[in-house]
Amino acid sequence: AKKHGSELESEAQNLEHAEPVLRSCQRRCLQACAAGARIIEMACGTGKTRVMQELAKMCKGKVLIVVPSRVLLRQFMPLFPEFCPVGTGYNKRIVRDARGFISVDDSVHLLSNINFTDIYIDEAHHPMPQGCSSGQNIFKFSATHTSKPDFQYRIDEGIEDGVLRDYDLEVPIFHASADRFKSLAVMLANHSGHYR
Repeated sequence: AKKHGSELESEAQNLEHAEPVLRSCQRRCLQACAAGARIIEMACGTGKTRVMQELAKMCKGKVLIVVPSRVLLRQFMPLFPEFCPVGTGYNKRIVRDARGFISVDDSVHLLSNINFTDIYIDEAHHPMPQGCSSGQNIFKFSATHTSKPDFQYRIDEGIEDGVLRDYDLEVPIFHASADRFKSLAVMLANHSGHYR
């Protein structure tokens, strides 16, 4: 059966708003979480936030996401549009009956009277914030845990699996009399090596 223009338009809109397919490492992380993993170490860029989205979808109760800065709060807000932001500039608009919250470390104490089912701590290699609520499940996410992780996905695994790009290390060496900034500019202009 041939599809009409409105049907195709509707499908295109659904695809545009569809969440990306889970990567193998993310599926393995979710399986580990279901089996009891709570200290999650995944290399930067491998999808810790996407794992949090999936965990939040599966959670039947209230969810709290704790981030260390307002920059991260703003990055998380579009990914969790139904969650109430808590932090400087948002603290007078806390909706206490929201299903979920995203809070910066310094404001998490404002939610201490709420019982959470799940708490996801981003950048959890930092100490737990003062006055953080308690939760039935506390998941600690970081790329650089100091304690032994329950689930780990390293940068070398990400590169090998094609999730991350391999990197080049360029060490420019200049003569003492050379203008270093001009020499770097020439190297970049000539595309000597790969720069990110």
